Amino acid sequence: DDWSAMIERVLEAARLTIGSLNPHSMYWWCGHRQFGPLVSLFEGEGFSTRPLVWSKLCPPPAPPNAGYSAGAELCVYAYKSGRTFNDFRQNSVIVSDSYRHGQPGKVDHPTQKPLNVIDPLIRTSTDRGDTIADPFMGSGTTGVACVKLGRKFIGIEIEPKYFDIACKRISEALKQPDFFVEKPKPAKQEALL
Repeated sequence: DDWSAMIERVLEAARLTIGSLNPHSMYWWCGHRQFGPLVSLFEGEGFSTRPLVWSKLCPPPAPPNAGYSAGAELCVYAYKSGRTFNDFRQNSVIVSDSYRHGQPGKVDHPTQKPLNVIDPLIRTSTDRGDTIADPFMGSGTTGVACVKLGRKFIGIEIEPKYFDIACKRISEALKQPDFFVEKPKPAKQEALL
């Protein structure tokens, strides 16, 4: 595995996100190899940072000879003054179960985040009607949370298989509106290239 090339791709996506969207806050889920470089990039761009950890109640077993199981995932929370922060009681450790093969709600994505991990981050950092961008949309959990919480969503996914999974999940969420959330306008899917 060429970790340095993968880290550079993640950093380039972060630079592009900062340059094109000018966000007030961001959450970047990452592995231990990307964590330090992301913190350095964000702080160099004028953001303050905080580490967040998703502690998995029942983590998947470790691969053979790997040692520890993947019982936690790291996230860099980067923010600037003037950001939205609706819950100052929020803990930097999110304790939640993880999806396992065959479990209801699990789709074919290796790092799918449960809705109860993403939902509190969106509630804390945005208000209804705000726009959320996810440059690594994966299976679309952020998009599903946005639909349920009345936020607008922009999702980017390079892998067609996962893009299709995300679109299906978001479409299903749109069919099950929340009584207290204004129904969103129909989505417009656009090609990047």
